[in-house]
Amino acid sequence: MGGGECMDNDKESAADTTRLSDPVTGSGSGLKNILGFVIKAAISIGLIAWLFPANDLEKTGEQLGSADPLFLLAAFVTALFCIFLVVFRWMAVLETMKVSVSYLYGLQLVLIGIFFNQALPSTVGGDAVRAWRLYRDGYPGGLSVRSVVMDRIIALIGLTLLVILCLPLLFFQLGNTLSFWMILALILAAAVAVVILLMLKRLPERFRGNRIVRGFITLSSDAWAILRHDRAARVTLGISMFVHASNPFVVYCLALAVGVDVSYLACLVLVPPVVLVSVVPISLAGWGVREGAMIAAFGFIGVPAQEAFVLSVGFGLVILATGLPGGPVWLFTRRKGGRAEMEKKNRALS
Repeated sequence: MGGGECMDNDKESAADTTRLSDPVTGSGSGLKNILGFVIKAAISIGLIAWLFPANDLEKTGEQLGSADPLFLLAAFVTALFCIFLVVFRWMAVLETMKVSVSYLYGLQLVLIGIFFNQALPSTVGGDAVRAWRLYRDGYPGGLSVRSVVMDRIIALIGLTLLVILCLPLLFFQLGNTLSFWMILALILAAAVAVVILLMLKRLPERFRGNRIVRGFITLSSDAWAILRHDRAARVTLGISMFVHASNPFVVYCLALAVGVDVSYLACLVLVPPVVLVSVVPISLAGWGVREGAMIAAFGFIGVPAQEAFVLSVGFGLVILATGLPGGPVWLFTRRKGGRAEMEKKNRALS
């Protein structure tokens, strides 16, 4: 399958000398990352075990096993459709960095990344694998990493915007309660983080000596390049908000499948904050953290903990299932290609 053409900015490409190692076979398997995996696994297992004893986990399996298959299919198709949209978002991010890749090539790398993030949670991060594959195929290392990180940041900005837009609905659901103000505090924290990132571009020169600070400043510049580009801003933020609005629909389909009485409106205002909490990288693919957040969020509207737990586990399994196709894609595309071969294949496909 083909890659794409790089509309080279010669000065930037020449200056970008960042070298990446294969996170699957290289340094990604070191003791430090293995320890990180063990800690995350312990957190995920510990949280789930603390939330529910074994008999409740068995009940969860029975509920999911007897779920309506049509609604389960609707949930899976929705989640899978969002993956195809995410490819367009990453392509738009790459275009602001003067890189153009084919949709087919972008889809390969996105599927591989999701596979390592969800279907094969390990010491290897899916984002790292996606950046490595882009670098391996002839693109600068720094640019490869920045494009993937920026894709994540734009997704976070879209999620934050969606949650802010849903605040009136959230207040309608929860009223002037402690629960509402707790969620509002979480949203404000995410918004402040986004604003700080955007402001870093204007950081005075005397504070730019640290390499890490310079890296964040580069990301700030990349974010502004996207937001000031009308088409890129519309595509990336529009897709991000649509995807994050689709996650509540996935949960709503699961609720219909297992007979949990919640509305789509309730899912729309409660699921995005849950996703916001679960992206914190302290567990394996969000397992455990997501379940705790889902139980707390849906508990605000009177949904029993067991039913909220079923919805969260079902949601996790749907996302895991969408990552499975990335495994065969990774296996069949492991051979090194290089940019010249990518361009040749891309011309053959066009």
